[in-house]
Amino acid sequence: MVEETGQQLVSLSDYLQNVSLLTDADKGEKEEIERVSLMTVHAAKGLEFDVTFIVGAEKEYFPLYMNSVEPADVEEERRLFYVALTRAKTQAFISYADIRMKWGKTNPCTPSDFIKDIGMDYLEMPVEKRKPEEKSGFSAFTPKKTSERNVFSDFMPKKPERATPVSSPQNFKPIQSVSSKAMASEEIPDLKPGMLVEHDRFGPGVVLTVEGISPDIKAQIEFKHSGIKNLLLKFARIKIINNN
Repeated sequence: MVEETGQQLVSLSDYLQNVSLLTDADKGEKEEIERVSLMTVHAAKGLEFDVTFIVGAEKEYFPLYMNSVEPADVEEERRLFYVALTRAKTQAFISYADIRMKWGKTNPCTPSDFIKDIGMDYLEMPVEKRKPEEKSGFSAFTPKKTSERNVFSDFMPKKPERATPVSSPQNFKPIQSVSSKAMASEEIPDLKPGMLVEHDRFGPGVVLTVEGISPDIKAQIEFKHSGIKNLLLKFARIKIINNN
């Protein structure tokens, strides 16, 4: 409680409504430069701005829900929200957080009911795009959502989704299978120890050993620049340079 000279005791809320706070708006229009004025809703009474930003418009914050809250207190905050909203001449931006840290814990947030009371016809709701969450030191504080959503989706009526018939694919040809024998005859070279060969990646080399049965024939080759490699010939793309 606050005691005013010559008057009875008043509440802190009454005091804030009448106290004069020093803001940029009190300085007049001496300097016509672009600037931002930061103030409480109480201090904004009687002022007008082209654009205003109302931040923290979330349940439990605006209005401030407490254990001892009464309907009259909520209505008082509703009037304050109206004051904040009507300070704007052209545009008013209302924002809220997805999550907040409170008493050492992260809590999800939802838009204030005051926003819902405005009416959807007067709201322009942006769509935010989110990238898949990356692991970092702050991942515990990041909302686990990866798709696009409307920031005020909680207030939008849900429309039933209509199933879209799936058309049959056209102009698609079936994939023809290739037998292992065909692969063996076309792609697997007939290597023998001592042959000079060349690989697309490893370069020239000499065949040391050959083992296995087609199509799973393996060869050990010593390459000039890459050393000894064990290769499965059906995937190796080996070219024979010298049969001797």
